[in-house]
Amino acid sequence: MTYREDVREAITQQPGGRAFYQRLVAGHQPSSAELLRYFPPSVQDSLFVNAQTQNIRRLQSQGKSGDELIACLGEMWYSGRCSHSSGRDYIGGPTIREYGQILVTNYRRALERYGATSCPLNASSGGGTTGRLINPVPGAPVTSEFGPRRSPCAGCSSYHRGIDFGVPDGTPVKAADGGRVVYSGWMRGYGHTVVVEHGNGLMTLYAHNSQLLVGVGDSVSQGQTITRSGHSGVGTGPHPHFTVIEGATHGNPSSGREVNPRRYFEI
Repeated sequence: MTYREDVREAITQQPGGRAFYQRLVAGHQPSSAELLRYFPPSVQDSLFVNAQTQNIRRLQSQGKSGDELIACLGEMWYSGRCSHSSGRDYIGGPTIREYGQILVTNYRRALERYGATSCPLNASSGGGTTGRLINPVPGAPVTSEFGPRRSPCAGCSSYHRGIDFGVPDGTPVKAADGGRVVYSGWMRGYGHTVVVEHGNGLMTLYAHNSQLLVGVGDSVSQGQTITRSGHSGVGTGPHPHFTVIEGATHGNPSSGREVNPRRYFEI
């Protein structure tokens, strides 16, 4: 999957990943240990969820729903498109249509196993903007403040554009206010990142995560868990990074300016 930009960025952001990626492009056959080191499961999971979320939205815009949507997801993952055809991705494998039906069957079995009748395609619940921000990691200590600082690592900035909280991997990180997700994916330096737009030019950014639980276009409520902390991107260890952005134009976080989150809530 080295042809994908998100995969390339994820690999090259790992220590030694750039050289490893160049070897891959040149035809190197990686070992399992190398894959786990340069393309760890948490990264794979995040990229997979983002890709499938985009496929779901594309299919929904085409009027797909129910079992047909699930079958099309399987066919797209297997062959690149939803065609319901009798073609095969490899000799001896299932047809494209059969692969889609296999996914529908497994989906139904999973629902039965967990006692559900349907599975929401959009895990985010809607929620209005309150106009005030809350602490995204309540009770956690601040380990790096906003503003000038001594660079803590190679590649780390000497001007910190947010605040860091000291918590272990996998800690729930909550939306500081309701709004709409305008970015969910890999962001250079920040690793797995989510940006939420709250209106009136205000946005919040959540970085260095191990898992992203929302996708672009999702509505989120204040206090909803939207990521889980990690140590993706450039940093010294596991921690969530939180940035507040003012004056941003619609959907474009880079158009605004970062400000001290302490302006908005006490820690």
